[in-house]
Amino acid sequence: MSGVSINLFDQLTPALQQAAEAVGDLSKPMAQISEDWLETTRTRFVLQFDPAGIPWKPRRDPENSNPLLFKSGDLRNQLDNDSGPDFAEIGVQATGGPAEYAAIHNFGGVVRPKKGKALRTPFGVFAQIVIPKRQFIGASDADQANAVRILTDHLKAAFNANAGGEP
Repeated sequence: MSGVSINLFDQLTPALQQAAEAVGDLSKPMAQISEDWLETTRTRFVLQFDPAGIPWKPRRDPENSNPLLFKSGDLRNQLDNDSGPDFAEIGVQATGGPAEYAAIHNFGGVVRPKKGKALRTPFGVFAQIVIPKRQFIGASDADQANAVRILTDHLKAAFNANAGGEP
């Protein structure tokens, strides 16, 4: 063929390799996602509503004005985040008492005696206790949109930096 040709492959290869390396390790954006998610989860815990914005079911005893799920603060204080090159998560630290009862409060359920026929509580003896769902761990629509924004910004910065633009 006659004419002029340009071979961009050699010029693009280093930039594409750098972008792929930047995109391949998502540790920084995943850390930011998990930190933001932890902050919104702690806020929801204090405000007492689930990730969908639905208020937690109130106590049956309206005279008890203590915050829900806050006897000593241990459960809220054990909320923690973790992240890596390909994940972001939040949850309750797997050590201590809060780890034992976090799931039943987050998902709701029925507590039955492990031994015997009844559970003794400060409020009486029961064959079982129904714990209402008071979800505090979960990703809201806003959490998910924030994660997409953070990842999109990271990808744009990776490609712009490798294309000679501003990160």
